Amino acid sequence: MAPPDVNASTHPPVADGAFTSDPSRTLDRADRFVRVMDNAVVVVTAADDSECSGCLVGFATQVSIRPWRIMAALSKDNHTFSVAQRAEHLVLHLLTDRDRPLARLFGELSGDDIDKLALVPCREGPGHTVMVRGLSGLITRVVDRVDFGDHVGHVLEPVGWFGPDPGDRRSMTMNDVADFEPGHPRN
Repeated sequence: MAPPDVNASTHPPVADGAFTSDPSRTLDRADRFVRVMDNAVVVVTAADDSECSGCLVGFATQVSIRPWRIMAALSKDNHTFSVAQRAEHLVLHLLTDRDRPLARLFGELSGDDIDKLALVPCREGPGHTVMVRGLSGLITRVVDRVDFGDHVGHVLEPVGWFGPDPGDRRSMTMNDVADFEPGHPRN
């Protein structure tokens, strides 16, 4: 198979001098780059013997094929973070365009102030898990935790699936929730 003709790109050529290492300009461009990537957002729930919690997470992605792994990074400022640190399992709930009210609830309210899971229909799952009824999702086992600074990545192994088949609905993304006022200030 012949390699593609990369010179046939429809993008304009990069002008000489376009490279920058200026920290403020680089971070601005990095923010723009991430907005274009438009990551999916999910609701993550965590539970242990004493409490349960849930939050909206914008840093979640598959990180390995074999073995199959997904990572969800939770802010250290978030109430759900403290519960997730003690949990053996986390549940990732898929959000679609019809789930904006749930995304707002889990993204704008703080578990420090209110029990968000008491406001939505939930059911207990295996291994101290909490599943939001009506949503689809993965029940996962925590296999590792990685400190990234203001967030900790939870490396997860899927152990179960629940809920309706999401079909070909589009996932809710970071751009869909950009107007939300987070329950905690953005780091």
